[in-house]
Amino acid sequence: MIGNFYESNPVDAAMVVVNEGNWLFEGSGLHDGDQLPHLVGNEYDRVTPSAPTPLNIEVLCHSR
Repeated sequence: MIGNFYESNPVDAAMVVVNEGNWLFEGSGLHDGDQLPHLVGNEYDRVTPSAPTPLNIEVLCHSR
């Protein structure tokens, strides 16, 4: 799983589920809007809408 940009910043953020129907979350009990605190740390990938992305990209989570 990757975004289209790798970044490294001093962050401590929650990962927020936005695509609970994806097979990755099957059986996890997670739902859209659920937050997993402290899961996004110093290194992360992200999708940037202004940059080219694959046509079949699926966003599963975002950070707050």
